[in-house]
Amino acid sequence: PMVRASSEPGAPKVVYIRDVAQVEDGVWERRSAYRYLDGKAGTVTPSISVGVIQNPGASSAQVVPAVMKVVDQMKRENPGLRFETAYDNAHFVDILFENVWHELAVAIVLTALALLLFLGEWRGTVIAMVTLPTSLAMAVLMMVPFGMTFNSGTLIGLLLSIGRLVDDSIIDIHAVERHLRMGKTPKQATIDGIAEVRVAVIASTLMIVLALAPLLFAGGIVGLMFVELVWPLIFGLLASMLVSFTLTALLCANLLRPESVRDEERKHPLLGLMYRVLDPFQRGLERMEGGYGRSIQWLLKHRFANFTRVAATLVIGFAFYFFIGSEMMPLADTGQASGFLEMQPGTSFEGTEKAVQELEKIVLRYPEIEKASIEVGAESMFESWSPFFTGYQMPSVSGAAMMLTFSDKDRRKRTIFDVMDGIQKEALQTIPGIRRLQIKEMGSDVMATAAAPIHVNLYGPDLNELDRLGREVLQVAEKMPEMFQPSRTWTMGAPESRIVVDPQRAQEVGLSPDQIAQQAYYATRGGLASEFYRLPNLRQNTIQVRYDEEDRSTPQSLEEVYLTTPDGRQIPLKSVAEVVPESAPTVIEHDGLRRVIGVTGYYRIGELPSMDVVMNLVANAYGGNPKLG
Repeated sequence: PMVRASSEPGAPKVVYIRDVAQVEDGVWERRSAYRYLDGKAGTVTPSISVGVIQNPGASSAQVVPAVMKVVDQMKRENPGLRFETAYDNAHFVDILFENVWHELAVAIVLTALALLLFLGEWRGTVIAMVTLPTSLAMAVLMMVPFGMTFNSGTLIGLLLSIGRLVDDSIIDIHAVERHLRMGKTPKQATIDGIAEVRVAVIASTLMIVLALAPLLFAGGIVGLMFVELVWPLIFGLLASMLVSFTLTALLCANLLRPESVRDEERKHPLLGLMYRVLDPFQRGLERMEGGYGRSIQWLLKHRFANFTRVAATLVIGFAFYFFIGSEMMPLADTGQASGFLEMQPGTSFEGTEKAVQELEKIVLRYPEIEKASIEVGAESMFESWSPFFTGYQMPSVSGAAMMLTFSDKDRRKRTIFDVMDGIQKEALQTIPGIRRLQIKEMGSDVMATAAAPIHVNLYGPDLNELDRLGREVLQVAEKMPEMFQPSRTWTMGAPESRIVVDPQRAQEVGLSPDQIAQQAYYATRGGLASEFYRLPNLRQNTIQVRYDEEDRSTPQSLEEVYLTTPDGRQIPLKSVAEVVPESAPTVIEHDGLRRVIGVTGYYRIGELPSMDVVMNLVANAYGGNPKLG
C-alpha cells in the first residue's frame, strides 16, 4: 500500500527501491563452466554435466548400464536433449574383464602345451582345458555369499589365481602318468597317483592360504588394498584343490591311457605326426632328468661345496635387497587420467576459461585421448554447488579439473605417461599465467585417489616463511631428473584486504568489529533479500542486494563503503577502520593441527620408485646436491 509522505518533521516517509538502487533482472555472475572434449571428432562443446556417484559396494558393470537406460528414456521423452558419456568407471572394469578372459585363454593354451610337451600325452591337454575353467567358475561362485562384486580388486585376484590352477593340473596329471608307465590300469594309476600327491597339494594350498590370511585382517590402507584381491585368490586355491581331487581324478581315470595305447596311436596319420614332435622332446627330457640325478648325487657327495653354494646365494640375494627400489603399487596404464589446473592467484574466471581453451587445443593434438570431461571454476552455494574435491583443495574460479579417457593401450604408440607429460610440458611453456598443472593416471588401487605419489610436507606457523621454503624445495625438485610434474600445493599472492578497526572510534559510533565486518562483507559480496519479500504459492527468483560493481572494485571504493550506526547515521568505513591490502595464501593447508605446504610430483616406469624419489628430494633439500647445482 502507498503511504503519503508528510511534510511534518519526524513523519515517516516512503522511500522506493528505485530511489536508492538500480533493479536489474539478470543472472548470477558467471564463475563456472563445463566443457566436453570429443577427441575423435576434434570438437569441444560447452555443456551441463550430470554426475552419478555409485555406492561403495556397487558394481560399475551393473550401475553404468542401468544409468544409460535412464538416459535413453530421457532422450525419448525429450527429443531436443543430447547426452554424451564424458567419463565412466566401467571403462577400466571392461578392460579388466577382457584381460580375465584373455588370461584365462592364454593359461589354458599354455597349460595344454606344457602338458603336451612334458607328458607326451594329448589327453592331458583335454583334461586341463576342462578343469581350469571349472576351478575358476567355482571361485566365482564362492564370492556370491560374501556379497563381492566384479571390480578391479576381485578381478586382479582371479587373474592371479589362474597361475595356481595351472600348477594343480600339472601335478595331478603328471602323477597319474607316472603310475601309468608302471603298467597300472588307468583307474588304479589315478587312485595311486592322486593319493600320492594329495598331502602335498593340501599342504601347499593351506600354507599359501595361511600366508595370505593376515592381509584380510590387516586393517588400514593395507586392508583396503588387499581384502578384495586376497579373497578371490583364496577361493581360487580352494576350488583348485577340490577340483583336483574330484573332477581331475575322474577325467584321468576315463581319458588317460597306458603306453601300449600310444604305440597304436603312433600309427595314426594325424596322431603319428604329433608324436614325431613329442617323442624327441620326451627323449630330451629323459636325458635332462638323468643329468639332474647325477648332479644331485654329486652334491650329496660334496656337501661343503653345496653348503658354500647355498650360503653364497643367500648373501648375494640379501645384498641386492638394498639395491631394489620399493613401491606401494606399480604404475598402471589404465587408459584414464585426472588433471588439475590452477592459475596464478587473483586470476579471474574469464582468464581461467581462456587458459582452459588453450589447453584444450593442446589436448586435441594428441589422438590417444578419446574424450575429456572438463570443469572450469566453481559454483557457489547460491547456484548448484557440489562438494567435489580437486586434488587436495576445493574448487576455485582460478582452477579447472579434468577427467581424460584414452584409447586402448594396445592400439597406442605412446603410453599414457608420455601423453600426460607432453601435455603438461607444452601447456606450461605456451600458456601464460599457469601456477600448477598436474595430470595423474588413475591406477587400479586405492592409492589412485591420492593427489600425487610423491608428497613432501614442510611444517611451520608462519605462512610467508612456508611459502619461501616451499618455493626453494620446488626449485630443487625441478632439477631432479627422476621427478616429473613437480609443484606446490599452495602459494602466497591471493589479493586480500584486511580491515583494521580503530577500537576507540568504533566505540564512539556504537559499532563492534563484528558489525563492521558484516556490513562491509554484505556491501561487497551481497546478501539475499528474498526472505523479506515473499508471495504466496509462487516460487520466486532470488533477490540479491549489493553495491554496484564500480563501487566495490578497488580498495579505495571499499574505504567509502557506508556503515549504518545504531542511531541510523551513515558513516564511511574509513572513518572507523583502515583497509590494508595484503597478500594471502591460495589455501591454508593443515596436517593435523600444524600448518604445512606440500611439494608434490610423480615418478615414471623405468625411473626410481616413489620412495627413493621422496628420499632424494628430502636429502637434496636438506643438504644440497652439487650435481644439481
